[in-house]
Amino acid sequence: MVWKVFLANLALIVVLIGGLIYLDDRLSTSTTGLTLLVLAAVVVMLDYALLRMAAAPLVILSAVVSDINPKSPTARLPLNAADPDVRATAQLLNRLLLSLAAERRQSARRLIAAQEQERRTLSQRIHDSAVQSLALQQIVLDRAGQKASTPETAQTLAEVRRLGQDSLNDLRLVIQDMRPPVLDQLGLVAAISSLLEDRARPLGIKSRLRVSGQPLALAPELETSLYRTVNEAVVNAIRHSGCRTITVRLRFGRGWLFVFCSDDGHGLSDAASANGYGIPGMMERTALFDGHLEIGPGISGGTRVRLAVPLSEQVLGGGGR
Repeated sequence: MVWKVFLANLALIVVLIGGLIYLDDRLSTSTTGLTLLVLAAVVVMLDYALLRMAAAPLVILSAVVSDINPKSPTARLPLNAADPDVRATAQLLNRLLLSLAAERRQSARRLIAAQEQERRTLSQRIHDSAVQSLALQQIVLDRAGQKASTPETAQTLAEVRRLGQDSLNDLRLVIQDMRPPVLDQLGLVAAISSLLEDRARPLGIKSRLRVSGQPLALAPELETSLYRTVNEAVVNAIRHSGCRTITVRLRFGRGWLFVFCSDDGHGLSDAASANGYGIPGMMERTALFDGHLEIGPGISGGTRVRLAVPLSEQVLGGGGR
């Protein structure tokens, strides 16, 4: 690039000097100054035009680079520049962007794995301590209620037992949210079935899980990401849509896994879409595995969440459960 600009300027200087020599022999002294001024202006304009042409690819490169989002480095530089040096620079920057995107995905996956391990450890501690203590407390209260000397005492013990059962159920839901044991033990399909059973049916909401294709063993981090996304979609439907039915479908296809979550509620408002309800997190988790997430109105009303994830060798687990 430097040599091209230098040679272009050198050519213009040669033209200017040659023009001066030529005009000096043919023009009178009175018109020489004006002619030289006009010639110099023409040379400057030509120089500016050449520099603009030479720098145009760099302007395009800088514009694309300035639009790159570090959180989602998916922008790519055009490779159709005529200048081979510019094409080489674009290729180098594209490789850098690809490396940056891959490293970001790997870092995010490692972070997810670390978070899930922490959740798993904490949920196990809660189960082994608080849950077991409350369960033992329920047994003691049952026995005490059977031996109560007065109806008032029995009623008080029954109320205490009810409060303890509510706390026990809440803790089990906390454990389910933190890290459902069934996800590690039986896999994604069983975990989603358990999710619908624990979340929807106690509230009188009908739930259906349909699976088509041959279920595959997936990498733990992908299973976790899919489960979290479905969990968010189900919880959003229960809390915000006023639905009576929730349907989750898993379709294992050739090289792709499709997940659909739909309800018959009043749909997701524009304000809800803009303000979140966990949607940014759902999209980010999906993007980590080069997937696509769409959230919009269902065919017959309500909200429909559609998720598609490519099943590459990197996200397929070895062996089944």
